[in-house]
Order: sequence, then C-alpha cells, then structure tokens
Amino acid sequence: MLTGAGRLTAQASVSQEVTGMYSLGIAGEEQMLTSELPGTFAERKNGYLVKGSFDVKASIEYTLDLFLRVSANTRTGSPYLALQLPETSASELSLGLDTAYARLHVLNGLGVISPPLEIYIQAGKFSQGADNLTVSRYGLEGASGMVKTSSSPAIALQIEKVFLGIDQFYLGTSSSLLFEAGTAGLLDEAVPRLYDTDGGLSNHGKPVLGEYAPQFFASLSLNRYVLPVGLLSGDISYAYNGAGIYSGHSLGGSVRFDAFLKKNVWFLPLAVHAGFSEKNIDVLARTTGTGALNATTDLRQALRLGVALGVQYASPIPAFTDLNPPPRIDAELTVAGAYSHIGHIYRDDLSMWGLSVDGRFMLARKFFLGAGLILPVLGEAVWSTREDVSTALDSYSHGFTTLQNLGWEAYAGFQVSGSARFTLGISQNRGLSMNYGLEGLQEGLVKYRQPGTEESEGLLQTFGVYALTSVRL
Repeated sequence: MLTGAGRLTAQASVSQEVTGMYSLGIAGEEQMLTSELPGTFAERKNGYLVKGSFDVKASIEYTLDLFLRVSANTRTGSPYLALQLPETSASELSLGLDTAYARLHVLNGLGVISPPLEIYIQAGKFSQGADNLTVSRYGLEGASGMVKTSSSPAIALQIEKVFLGIDQFYLGTSSSLLFEAGTAGLLDEAVPRLYDTDGGLSNHGKPVLGEYAPQFFASLSLNRYVLPVGLLSGDISYAYNGAGIYSGHSLGGSVRFDAFLKKNVWFLPLAVHAGFSEKNIDVLARTTGTGALNATTDLRQALRLGVALGVQYASPIPAFTDLNPPPRIDAELTVAGAYSHIGHIYRDDLSMWGLSVDGRFMLARKFFLGAGLILPVLGEAVWSTREDVSTALDSYSHGFTTLQNLGWEAYAGFQVSGSARFTLGISQNRGLSMNYGLEGLQEGLVKYRQPGTEESEGLLQTFGVYALTSVRL
C-alpha cells in the first residue's frame, strides 16, 4: 500500500487558475432599466467577475489517469437575450465540481509494450466537445461551439495515434490523430424529451413527462500535423441531443492551416468553419434553456459558416553567439467573417453576415497591447413573426442594424513568465456583439440601455473600463 501511494504521489500534479475582472461602467442615468434582470443597470453600473479552478491530476504507472476539477465563480451575471447573451445568474459565490473522471490506458494495462495506438476508456463526470479551431481572438468565425455534451456522468472511448517521428515534432509537441466517442451514463435517459412541435402554447418546449432521450458524441481531430509548408489541424464532430438539451442532430467541423511564410518567423493562419444545429439551441448566444425567461426551444435548423485569415510575426531566434540580442517582437492581425442562417417555429428565417478585425502587439514577451472591431451584422436584418402565425401565439419584430450591434475594444498590459497577466482595457459592445470580447469578459460587465432608445426596443449594450488579472500556477 505504501509503495502504491508513493507511485501515485510521485506522478501527481496540482494546478490552480484565478481570474479577476472589475469594470467601471460608463453610462448615464437615462440608460437604467426598470426590470431588474441579472447583470443589468437597474441600480449599479460597475461590474465584477472572479473565477477560479483547482485541478488535480494523477497517474498510476501510466495505466490509470485521475482528474478532478473544482471551480468557483462570483459575478455580475447576464440575462438571456435571444441571439445575443446566455443567461448567467448573478452570484456572490458558486462552488461546484466541474469534472471528475478516471481514464484507463487499455493497452498499457494489458502489458502491451510500445503500442502503436493509445486506447483509453474514460468514465466519470465530464463534457466532450468539438475543437473550435479559431484564429481570431474574437472567435467570430467559430461555428461548432455548441456541438458538445454538458458536464454529466458519462463514459467514453478514445483512440489516439501520436506521430513520434522527428518530422512531426514542432515547438515541443508531436502531432496526433484522435477519435473519441461517448454517451451519458444514463444512456437512453440522458435528457428529458421536449414537445418540439407547436402543440399549443401550453405544451411547446416543455418536458414530456416520463419520457427521455439518449445523448451521444463522436469526433475525429487532427492536431498540428507538420507539412513542409505549414501546420494542419482539423476536427469534425457530431452530437445527438448535445448541449444538455433535446436538440436532435448537431454537426460541426473546422480546419486550420498555419502556413510558413518564413519558418518560425512569419505565419499565415487560415481557418474555415461550418456548423449545423437541428433544434432548441441558440447558436449565436451559445446557450440552451427551457425556462420561461430563457427558452431557446423555438429555434430550428441553424446553419453557421465562418472563415478567418491572419498574419503573424515572431522575431527570429537570435544566434547563440549574439550576446546582446534586440527585444523579441510578436505581432498579429486577423480578419474574420461569418454567415448565420437561423430558423424558428413562428418567425421568418433570419440571415446575417458578420465581420471582425483584431490585432495584438507584444514586446519582449512581457508588454502587450491590442484592439479590435466586431460587426456581427452587416446592413440590416429583420427578425419578425411570420404572416401566417396568429399574434396570440407570437407577436415579435426586431431589426438588427450594423451600428446598433457594433463592438470595439482596446487594451494594454503585461505578463509574467507566461502564467500571469494584468490588463487594463476599455470596451463597448452593442446588441449581438455583447457576447464577444478580446480581454474583457461579458459576465463581468453590466448591461445598459443604448443611449437614446426606449426600454421596449430591447437595445442593450456594455460599455466600461476594466482591469483584469489572471494567474495560473
């Protein structure tokens, strides 16, 4: 027993991460809201967010992995706004067990020496999701973020091929190919089945009593495969009743290629994304919900496409004989675009084009500054009740215009040893852009009414100066 405990201790590691953000709101008294929704300016306009995680990893003779994550949050919160924001409750302290699982190395456990593949069986409480291989810091091009399972009791099979050749070793890691498939531990009782057709106002979107549905996830991902001209990564993922709701089929894929314009100095990253969701998922707000105030159960047949192209520069590594090299410079600039087509039971289909630009400059790997502009909708898009639907069932009309949904952000700061950073920034995000940020976090910003608008118009924004500190040990 003592020997076993010694092995476990010798192969264990602990890590912690804490992020704190505080914002000084910029808003006039006329921008207050009368309805006291979480995270909105009904009394105070300054926001906060503190979140932390405590991870424990352990391995027994490279045969069994154990992982545990405990997290805590305290935040201003946000109300659910269709296509704009996910609901996050205002919380003074929320402590929870995010993840806890054991993973068995099957071939090592069977005594196979130098196996050609790694085969794992993982069981516990965890989530699975698509690799969202974005390039832009806004992540506007991302299309598969909701192809996932919620953190719940589950079991999964993983098969991984690590390419160990020297030609596949780049910047300290080897490329790999991973297949994984999993299902909730409750199998065919993973999520409640919902009434997903009209069925009258009283039934639509509500759970069907005593009936449940299964949840599955599968993906195939390639990680940084080294080609003579660049690095190739890709992912294709499928979820059935994913995201913790009766959502039907969801499919997403992304490809990222980092071309070598000049190896280790100039890079040209390109990402292409596509995602589809059958029902009950708000892919723009990236959330699901069945409550009266945060229901996403009217949404149908969502399609999202995205592309991003960037250019990145890193100072050449100085020669060993250079005793006084110049300060290292890192810089990047990215342009991203997205197309979204959103279906709904009672409303006309909504189509939108979006665009974002962001850049970042870093000196000596310590001091950095950056900025960005995001336009989630170009022109005007109107989302309204179909003509053939009774106003008693749904009566809605909202126009999304470019200026009412524009966002921008600028920031500067410094980091220490790559594990800690401090940032001062200012951001203003309106409407559809409120769910995006560079360094600023929307959960820590209070939401106000846009200047010169009535509360009934439902035009909200965030605007504030923020300070953010993040430390990982």
